[in-house]
Amino acid sequence: MKKYAMIALSVLSCSFMAATDILEVMTANARRKGKDPQEFQWDNRKQQFIDLILSKKPTIIGFQEVVKGEQFDDLKKGLSGYQSFGDSRNEHASFLSLQWLISKHWNANNECSPIFYNPEEVTSIASATFGINPYYFSQQKLPRICTWGLFEDKKSQKQFYVYNTHLDNESEEIRLAQLKIILKHRKTGKHNQSIPAIIMGDLNTKIEGKIKNKFEKAGFIDAAEKATIVKGPKETRTGWHNKELKEIDHILVKNMDVEEYEVVKSPEGVYVSDHRPVMAKIILK
Repeated sequence: MKKYAMIALSVLSCSFMAATDILEVMTANARRKGKDPQEFQWDNRKQQFIDLILSKKPTIIGFQEVVKGEQFDDLKKGLSGYQSFGDSRNEHASFLSLQWLISKHWNANNECSPIFYNPEEVTSIASATFGINPYYFSQQKLPRICTWGLFEDKKSQKQFYVYNTHLDNESEEIRLAQLKIILKHRKTGKHNQSIPAIIMGDLNTKIEGKIKNKFEKAGFIDAAEKATIVKGPKETRTGWHNKELKEIDHILVKNMDVEEYEVVKSPEGVYVSDHRPVMAKIILK
């Protein structure tokens, strides 16, 4: 009996240790505060958006299209248990570039791609935002950015990187160049290459072809492909009234396993954004 009791205790102990290594992450395009139809304007859906996020309780959230000022403040207030960081894209537009002229003079929204995190579960070690617009593509209309953070899980004391971004919406060639800048950032400076990493965001493309090859060459795999359990619809971009169904929001992982992947669907007829959040339960190694 003593032998079986010890075995049972060992199994329970291993189960508990495994549970502490689960990291729940989410990417969510909030849809910028702007000139949408009245029913879909930010002020009329922000509480539903925040409630959906809170219902899933992710530890890490990467947002896109969050306009600096009132919309960013609304998220910080609604997600009061979280801390956040992330610059606006206008802060990373090259002086007198086409993107700078648009952002300063043509009323482009001053959007952020911030990272929110639960300080009770993880510690933020380092963070910053950097521009990802290749200077040699003159057709880029808007400044694009990536926000990154290095975190440590408080229970397991394991560290991991998170990169949150929003790639170009028109050109595959530009998206590839922007991804190249992000992947190069991983290899430069003081970044520890042995630490697991996540790239997430609105990538404005499926994970296939040249994009998939570039990710895989760098060791990043689509969380949907690695997941043991896959839930929800495939499409992440809906448009209002499901008029633009696309698979463009993603979570990719390096040196991590994925227990569960979910495209989070709102109740029928409810649009908290024109995108659906994507969530993954990741096993820290």
